[in-house]
Amino acid sequence: MKGIPIALVVGVCVISGAAAPQPSESKRLLQAGLTAGYNLDYSEALDAFRAAIDADPDDPAPHRLFAATLWIRALFAQGAVTADDYLGQARSSVTRTPPPPDVDRAFREHLQRAVTLAERAIERNPRDADAHFQLGAAHSFRASYIATIEGRGLAGFGAARTAYDEHERVLALVP
Repeated sequence: MKGIPIALVVGVCVISGAAAPQPSESKRLLQAGLTAGYNLDYSEALDAFRAAIDADPDDPAPHRLFAATLWIRALFAQGAVTADDYLGQARSSVTRTPPPPDVDRAFREHLQRAVTLAERAIERNPRDADAHFQLGAAHSFRASYIATIEGRGLAGFGAARTAYDEHERVLALVP
C-alpha cells in the first residue's frame, strides 16, 4: 500500500464510526460518498456529501465527511503523509503547500456546521451517543487538519482533547 496517505487510513477509521438513523436517501448518499472517497474519487465523494446535506440538512455527518474529504484530498495533494511515514520511514521535512483559500474556507465552514449541528443535538438530548460521536469526530478532524495541513501539531491539542472527551462520553453512553 505504498504511497497511500496514512490520513486516508485514519480517515477510514474515524469516518466509519457510529452512524445515526438517517433518512434512507441521506444514508444512501453518505454511503456513496464514502465509497467514492475510499476509491480516491474526491469530486464524486464531495458531490454525494453535498446531496446528503440537501437531503438531511440537520445531520452533522455529511458536513463532517465533506470537510474530511477536503482534508484528505489536500493531504494527498501535499504528499505530506504516506503509509511509508506511518511505517517509520518518515521524511525529516515536508514542504507544506497551503490548500487554496476556497478549500481551506470550505473545510472550516463545513466542520463548524458539523460542530454546531452536533451541539444542538446534544442540547436536545444530552444522552445522544451519536451526537457526541459526531462532535468528537469533527474535533478530531480539526486537530488533524491543524497538525497535517498547517504543520502545527501542538496547536491542535485542544481540539484533540475535546475529541477524546466526546468519544469517552460515547463509550459511557453506549451499553
